[in-house]
Amino acid sequence: MAKLCPAHIGGVAYLKSLLAVLPGARIMATGGITVDNTAEWLAADAFTVSIGNDTRGNAARLRALLDG
Repeated sequence: MAKLCPAHIGGVAYLKSLLAVLPGARIMATGGITVDNTAEWLAADAFTVSIGNDTRGNAARLRALLDG
């Protein structure tokens, strides 16, 4: 697994570009990932994401988005 940090600099477009030349790569997006954009990163085929401070007080909302 490779870590893409800070992910928000290149955004989802950068992740898609990486995966275009590295198909099957397992990339963890971290840095700038929020509850609001988690689904977008996962839809862009991030293997996983790491959310820092934005989880405080938002855990239930994150679970609802992921289950949703």
